Amino acid sequence: MLVERLYFGLSTPDGTVSQEAFAHFLAGSVTPRFPDGLTEYRAHGQWRNAQGAIIAEETMVVEIAMDDTAGNQAKVHAIIGDYKTRFRQESVMLMEERSHVEF
Repeated sequence: MLVERLYFGLSTPDGTVSQEAFAHFLAGSVTPRFPDGLTEYRAHGQWRNAQGAIIAEETMVVEIAMDDTAGNQAKVHAIIGDYKTRFRQESVMLMEERSHVEF
């Protein structure tokens, strides 16, 4: 299986993404695309933006274990697009790793 780890920065041009707003995004954009399950947790990180500034911010990480198919990859990229548009984000970091998964 493929494990996709998405890093959603919570800083916006107007402040921060609230817990409620992120929960609404998760329920409306992520869960319908991957109803079999996911893991989410809060983290703190930093990154360099397009202007070269180092930005430290609170982050929500979402991990999804899925079959490695073009359809699932398209769903992940749609989620990233939704988040960037909704919360005016420059980027969402995506990490992929192949894993053996058992339930």
